[in-house]
Amino acid sequence: INFTARLVNSPTIPHKLSFLNNHDTTVSIVEFDSSDYADMEALRDAAQDWATRGCKYAEQIYDNALSGSKYTDVIQNHYYGLTTQTADFHKIRPNNILGLMMFAETENPENEIMLLEVDPKTNHSKRFNREYKQVGRKLVEHIQEKYNDKGIIVWSDYNARNFYKKLGFKQTCKETPCELHWSNNNEVRGK
Repeated sequence: INFTARLVNSPTIPHKLSFLNNHDTTVSIVEFDSSDYADMEALRDAAQDWATRGCKYAEQIYDNALSGSKYTDVIQNHYYGLTTQTADFHKIRPNNILGLMMFAETENPENEIMLLEVDPKTNHSKRFNREYKQVGRKLVEHIQEKYNDKGIIVWSDYNARNFYKKLGFKQTCKETPCELHWSNNNEVRGK
């Protein structure tokens, strides 16, 4: 049994080497173990660093993982990170973490992306010329593949709605434009 962050996927993302030179690089999606000190230390350090550069969700992800709290309809919270680290997952290096996600398996008809944040030095909304691309996309695609037996809901930031829509999420109610739903069969579950 592995009680530290474990590798769950190894996608490739575009890595900008120079102004006109991009290269696909293999990265790792890991699941943090909230009971492991090293995992929580890496999550804390990344969240605190990002907060100093304007991120607003990474610290909430860390706080939730630390407290272990969950809503009554949540079966299990998962804390995922996308990192450039490709080995030694017993000691995740915070400066290699590019994205974080809190995902909840629920008793409801849909699971939920609770929080998603990308390192501000590679976040599209904060930097036009960024070193890595598709960080958030790869995290969302991972859960779409792994948890495709149920739909997925997200309460998106207003400015992130198009990001989710490009990944197949749909708005089902015009009164709640930030509530988006995804289903494996491309049908949107209504209310």
